[in-house]
Amino acid sequence: MLLIDPSDKLILEPSYRIESTYLVDSILDARHALNPEALEVLNRIDGQALDFATLMHHLSNAGVPQSDVTQFITLLNSISALKVIWNLRKTRQRIISIAQAILVRTPIQFIGYRYRLVFTQLCLAIAAATLPLLGLWIVSLIALLRLGTINMTYFVLTSFSVYVLIFMSLVAHEYGHILILKTSGAKGIISRKGWRVGILHTPVKTHFELISAGIGPLIGGLTAIGLALGANILTGDSLWIKVGMLLGFGHLASLFPGYSDGWTIMQTLRKGRV
Repeated sequence: MLLIDPSDKLILEPSYRIESTYLVDSILDARHALNPEALEVLNRIDGQALDFATLMHHLSNAGVPQSDVTQFITLLNSISALKVIWNLRKTRQRIISIAQAILVRTPIQFIGYRYRLVFTQLCLAIAAATLPLLGLWIVSLIALLRLGTINMTYFVLTSFSVYVLIFMSLVAHEYGHILILKTSGAKGIISRKGWRVGILHTPVKTHFELISAGIGPLIGGLTAIGLALGANILTGDSLWIKVGMLLGFGHLASLFPGYSDGWTIMQTLRKGRV
């Protein structure tokens, strides 16, 4: 399920142009009925905003099945090639749709956002991805204020410091990837979907791909542990040791096969053997 309302505006990122459906067919293992007229309609979102309902109407008139259009738009979003301008008036309906999808266990695909492959843009992407944590922090803060059973100064300072530690370790993790990719000469973008942040880049040599995938979790984990140890020394609170170990393990867990960086390593090794 892609979180797009019929009134949302769609626009193709400047670096993309739809010329054929070969990539879509190869990835989805399908043969779409996208004829030249349909491609011309899709290219209307190249450089200008077009609401989703209008796009679907034009493609339907061009003889394209709605299921094919949905798959095509989903793929464009998955590679962060599509910029979606949400209609804020539909926020209530969107929340209801998300709740219904969760209740019936329908997979939700978040809208993809792209950022330039630089440090400041990475920080913006991580900040946006961790907004739910800040939201949870505010909710818990309000709840504890009502209960009045905890030292609020300690809670606020400690919990916010934990968020800062998480944020800095995530930035270090992803920037580790970026440094290696830039060393290899690769070009790419930072892609964010919901709370997940990743890097889409041009192909690089096998050893660069392996080093990039492996060094991110190591740098992220060491950053988390180092900052936690520093906080422990400054405050004398043993809680920071536990926080550092937990976050360090969280970063290293991304090296497990089949998950995140571990999946990248497995895919790279498999392609290398082939």
